[in-house]
Amino acid sequence: MASIIKKSAYYIGLGARTYFSSYSGLQRSVWTGIIINFLNAILTSLLPFLAIYFVNELKLSAEDAGILLSCYGVGTLVGGLLGGKLADAFSAKLVSGQFVLLEAFFYAMLIFTHSFWILTITLFFIGIASYGFLTASYTWILSYCKHSESEKFKALGILAVVSNLGMGLAAILISFSGTIGFQMLFIVSSTSLALLSFAIFLVKKPIIKTSALPTNVEGPKESSNIKANKITLYLALTCILLMGAIVAQLNSTYPLYIQDTFSQMGLKSISILFTVNSLLIVFFQAPVVHFFKDVNKLRLVGVGSVLLGLGMCLLIFSMSYWVMIFSCIVFSVGEMLFFSAVQLVCYESGNPNKKGQSMGLFRVFYGASRIIGPTIGGFFYHFNPSVLWGLCGFIGFFCWVMCEFIKIKIIKN
Repeated sequence: MASIIKKSAYYIGLGARTYFSSYSGLQRSVWTGIIINFLNAILTSLLPFLAIYFVNELKLSAEDAGILLSCYGVGTLVGGLLGGKLADAFSAKLVSGQFVLLEAFFYAMLIFTHSFWILTITLFFIGIASYGFLTASYTWILSYCKHSESEKFKALGILAVVSNLGMGLAAILISFSGTIGFQMLFIVSSTSLALLSFAIFLVKKPIIKTSALPTNVEGPKESSNIKANKITLYLALTCILLMGAIVAQLNSTYPLYIQDTFSQMGLKSISILFTVNSLLIVFFQAPVVHFFKDVNKLRLVGVGSVLLGLGMCLLIFSMSYWVMIFSCIVFSVGEMLFFSAVQLVCYESGNPNKKGQSMGLFRVFYGASRIIGPTIGGFFYHFNPSVLWGLCGFIGFFCWVMCEFIKIKIIKN
């Protein structure tokens, strides 16, 4: 009995050390950026609740609320491009601080703004500031990773964890602060964002240059590498657009299908799956990324794509709710692998002196997919839900084949 307990304790300790090792090995400056992203995620998570504020308190119609949130979506496209260009031209750290200050200003505007047209401008600029910050801060964090691909991959995985954790904590805090009212929430959020921006400005360590290589002289090998990087970047952006459209179904057709198929469970049928997805990402994103850190990242983009597609394709066989949970697990693992890997591929494949623009393109294409995805998905869902889920599976398989093909072609060359 004592030997069994001793062995159990050993394996538990080994498992714990392995788990926590997925969070180790990053510089303090990288952790500073990660913590700043965590705080920003908490302070800007009012966005999903704004539709309720517009309809219930400002007495706007549901259509008007939809238009306002679409203005935010358009702003994110501009923010991704603008954030990337500014991060390349100036200090990415200082640019991210300025975007947080911009977020603070326009969240404060929500306190005093009741006009529909002024709200459209406000939401548009909140979108710019939000994606501008994300683009600049990710560029800043990755530039601190000593040019190590595995360290960058780990940082991206942990950033995904803190983003989901921040949004989850914010949702819980907001649900417990229902008596405070939206006005007070806007005051707290804008004030805290302003303080966060000043904290970013006070971070003293200078940003590390992403490259010191000359760009005006290219030999045959350098020219070949540049061509391969361009092809890789274009493929990654294509996968982002297609996979982002699949992920966008989570906020449109996916909950409708789950509720229609398992109507006897009510809203629990949806909330359980979203909870499983969130818990998997929060607790297993970093270990999964750490486990696959040495695998070719373009291959991981393909594997993540096929798992995302398969997770949706399994909805065709929704005869049992356990199948839904299994499909959610498959989808979540694909999400963990795909988004960490594809961001790193974009960053590494971009021009050495334009890493910010490469991250900005990721944000732009992902933002565009979140706008296009619900419209296309709604069309196919209205025609036949099974066709939509089957199409998702085919798209995932197509992206995997393309990633493998390009990877082999690049290795041969």
